[in-house]
Amino acid sequence: MGETFVTTQTGSTNSFTQGFHQSFTSVVQITPLKIVFSTQDASCTSLSDGFIGVDTLTGCTPSYIITLNGEETDSLHFANLEAGSYDFSVSTDDGCLFDTTITLINLGENCGLTFYNAISPNGNGQNDTWVINLIEANPDNSVQIFNRWGSLVWEANGYDNTNIVWAGNSNAGNPLPDGTYYYVVTASEENHTGFVEITR
Repeated sequence: MGETFVTTQTGSTNSFTQGFHQSFTSVVQITPLKIVFSTQDASCTSLSDGFIGVDTLTGCTPSYIITLNGEETDSLHFANLEAGSYDFSVSTDDGCLFDTTITLINLGENCGLTFYNAISPNGNGQNDTWVINLIEANPDNSVQIFNRWGSLVWEANGYDNTNIVWAGNSNAGNPLPDGTYYYVVTASEENHTGFVEITR
């Protein structure tokens, strides 16, 4: 009884070929199990934008039983993954088995929050709302906007740049006058302060 296992890797595409034969009264040759998959690392430790995708899955006898971290799935593409290690396996009813650990790293690119200091909410589709880069990586957040006299004019929890976003209005929905406003953003137990200009 013997088993061969060949691994090749180019960039972020990995190709695995596993073949085996077993000796009984006669030799039975089973088509090798071939798996090619691509990966995308996560931008930041707290940002779930990693990806594992199976590009090719052939050989042995379908159907294939696919598991990721011990959970069986019908999917060949796994998105919204954080940096970390993932146990990936494929097995078949005729005894083929492939098992490996895929590690997605944290690229550490632009991991800090970035606050823009101006918006122009005039309805032209450009800079109509206040964007906080990577706030989606910190969903447990709160945002407060104050006018120049220190009065709270707008606040929200779970700011996400899309559904919960400041567009230069008060909490009552009324457009705020042009001028300088001040923000306090709490995310990951840190407070961030600064100013933002409304210019229509």
